[in-house]
Amino acid sequence: MKRFKIALAAFAASVFFAGGASAVTTIDETTKYGGAIDPIVAQLGSSTFLHFVWNGTPAASYVTFTTDKQFDLYFTHYITYPFMEEGTSGLILKRLAPDPMDYTGNPSGPGCDDSDVPSGDLPSCTAISSPVNVTPAYIDIAYNPNQTTPIFAGLSAGTYLIGVKEGDKPETGLAQFVVAEVPLPAGGLLLLTGLGGLVAVRRRRKAA
Repeated sequence: MKRFKIALAAFAASVFFAGGASAVTTIDETTKYGGAIDPIVAQLGSSTFLHFVWNGTPAASYVTFTTDKQFDLYFTHYITYPFMEEGTSGLILKRLAPDPMDYTGNPSGPGCDDSDVPSGDLPSCTAISSPVNVTPAYIDIAYNPNQTTPIFAGLSAGTYLIGVKEGDKPETGLAQFVVAEVPLPAGGLLLLTGLGGLVAVRRRRKAA
């Protein structure tokens, strides 16, 4: 467990100390419940990285942000401890203003019907997992990490709420999302895949 926490800290630090104009104008609020830690928000060039980490369930955490640019949302990493623990978590994405919209309204989906998670008026979500963690019954409907294809593309400027909730398993994990301006600047795609490589190296070393 200690090594997992150190790896998470190093991964966050690798993107925290870079500068540049970001697609996200302001972080308005962060909220956590249960076993979640405070969401980690990091800027790298024109992209903003959002890390949701939990160490015990039930857990939920949310970030409210405002952007003045069109953006794509990438789901880039889903890491658990133990590494291959089966389970799915719930993603929540809502546009609060202008023109409120719920992008993940699936309250009966896996990881989304966990009423024991204190989430206020934010019950609806969509399943996220990874190919090594996903519950077999939901392998075709859960979002999986992808560094090259956004899960939501061409989202308009405005104020958004994004969050992750987990009611049972995995008990310890990290989900990372990237808010990237449209169009993605030259080299931006290489940056996303490069960060994915850092996690891949960690996984191979652990397996060895």
